[in-house]
Amino acid sequence: MQPASRDTSIRDVFFEDTPSILVRAFEREEYARGFIGGAVRLGLLAGYRAAEDSRRDETEGVVRVVWRLQNPVYCERSSMNNFYILSTSHPEADRRVLTERFGSYIVRINDPMELLKRVQVAWRAHPLASGYCVIAPVVYDKDALLNETPGLLPPSSYSYSQKPRSPFAVEREFRYVLTCTADVLKLRALAGEGLALDNHLTLPLPDCSDICSLT
Repeated sequence: MQPASRDTSIRDVFFEDTPSILVRAFEREEYARGFIGGAVRLGLLAGYRAAEDSRRDETEGVVRVVWRLQNPVYCERSSMNNFYILSTSHPEADRRVLTERFGSYIVRINDPMELLKRVQVAWRAHPLASGYCVIAPVVYDKDALLNETPGLLPPSSYSYSQKPRSPFAVEREFRYVLTCTADVLKLRALAGEGLALDNHLTLPLPDCSDICSLT
């Protein structure tokens, strides 16, 4: 991970291979323009297990690997936390695939780290929030045979960033990841106030037209 180098009040947490530009496809122009205007809609990671479109992945949020040992060891685990994600793609991802799966309106995120900072500020004020936001590249090795790691533990980021290679690898996905609190008592209290973990969450950001554009 790369250390913070600009706004030290918000820690920059991201992977070194995050590209300088990201893209996101939208089904409708109004959604794309709303995003540019600062209405950032995120999906609950677990919600994609039952999604009714091309984003459906019944294994989402479940880490699954096979360790390459003399007798291969199967590992399956998941996080106690829930996550909200904003899916984006590498700018060199196949545009035809993106538009066919997600929509023909492509927003170019010209400063992914600045968007992360704005998301972080908004998320930090939300009662469900826990910890920092990150940008994570999706790793397409679910159920794959992997070299063993110390303690046979997969990276903790796999809880929100691991997917099967087929049919998803072509999307070259990078995720903005927001971690929700795992405090059961707090979640119960928030649910009583009508703040349940809905399948979607919209964060109101400042106008993002300075860092995002419709291509």
